Amino acid sequence: MIRLIAAFAALFVLAGPSRAGGYQDAATCFTLINEGGDLESAVIHCTRALDSRELRGADAAPVYYNRGWAYDALGDYQRAIEDYGRALHIRPNYVRANVARGYSYVQIGDLDRAIEDYSRALEAEPNNFEARFNRGLAYEQKGELALALADYERAQALRPGETRVQTILKRLQQNN
Repeated sequence: MIRLIAAFAALFVLAGPSRAGGYQDAATCFTLINEGGDLESAVIHCTRALDSRELRGADAAPVYYNRGWAYDALGDYQRAIEDYGRALHIRPNYVRANVARGYSYVQIGDLDRAIEDYSRALEAEPNNFEARFNRGLAYEQKGELALALADYERAQALRPGETRVQTILKRLQQNN
């Protein structure tokens, strides 16, 4: 068994270091993001993974998404929007990318595009709490309180114990 494992390891090494590099950089990027590590390093690793051209098709979408997420967390919303867009170009029904790009649009004040992204996410996944709640926030910021209230009520039905929704609903109901 040990010889078999050693043989597979040797084949992996002989396959070329570049193959391991792109996927390894992607894995490092994901780890840094998921463990709350250095986001600038995460961006570097995601970029290396994408530049390696080893990640093809659907394999590249989560790397663009994660790099976008790191840009988002670093406050570089325009780059985040671009990367989420690249992920969505590869996987048009990538719900997490729509929700994340919607958030970035809110951060730059483009509420209409944010609402479009949240709505696309909800078309693909009608019970997505984050898309529903965030669309409610965007509608509220636009002053479209009836639409916001409808989204908040649906979000509350999806997660009855969610305190954020309860607080907002209570505030809106008191003001009306």
